[in-house]
Amino acid sequence: MSATSSSAFKYLHELDKQFSPEFGSAVAKEDQSLQSLHFRVGQYDLLVSLDPSTEVINKLDYSPIPISRPWLLGVASRRGQLMTLVDLNNFLFNSDPAYNLKHKRVIATKVGQIFLGLVVDQVVGIARLWEMHAENSHPANWNKSVVDVLGGIYRTEETYFGLFNLHKLIQDQRFVEMQETQ
Repeated sequence: MSATSSSAFKYLHELDKQFSPEFGSAVAKEDQSLQSLHFRVGQYDLLVSLDPSTEVINKLDYSPIPISRPWLLGVASRRGQLMTLVDLNNFLFNSDPAYNLKHKRVIATKVGQIFLGLVVDQVVGIARLWEMHAENSHPANWNKSVVDVLGGIYRTEETYFGLFNLHKLIQDQRFVEMQETQ
């Protein structure tokens, strides 16, 4: 197992320890499994760790942000907080922006104090993976933009899963430069 996948499990276990007393454990202690939200962007099966702030939103109204990158769709109010909407397909692959969210899903989650709404193609459900599913590397044909925001790779039978790292997303230079330069 790679250092990256090992550190991803350690990070998730630390998060789990923080929230377990109040919300219950997401990691089954006896078998060291990881429960995460399985979603798709393009052809990629991705995972995001579950925490108390993670939810899936089927319908959402938002306000666009003028003079911003196409992947920065806008902001929405959710439970009294402003949530920044990021079109992952456009961010990762420079595809057409998803201004109409009718056929998309939004994964609402927090990274520190940043409340993000990740616009994805499909939410599949809860995935349960074990440390034995961790891989040392990603498939050779995976897009570099996707690989750059991953914290680990997992494989079950013929399906590869990328563990999406929200910290890597917000530290990505493209994300840092949200505002269009004229």
